[in-house]
Amino acid sequence: MAEKKKPIALITGFPGFITARLVQALLEESPCRYREIVLLVEGRMKATAERRLSELVSDESPTVRLVVGDIQSFSYVFNFW
Repeated sequence: MAEKKKPIALITGFPGFITARLVQALLEESPCRYREIVLLVEGRMKATAERRLSELVSDESPTVRLVVGDIQSFSYVFNFW
């Protein structure tokens, strides 16, 4: 699949137990089906999310971006692109 045709994944709940396993599985796919993975993280979990993400990413990983916010603030869903 051409890189610009691949979708972007928006994932909430990182660095929670289940979500961390989901992100790990997505990053281990070869080739990854997403051109970018965006992780919406609560502000209080930012440091933990950054630490956990650093354990998961490699040079071959797609772009992964942490966005601090609250899913209840609906504008986040549209403004991070």
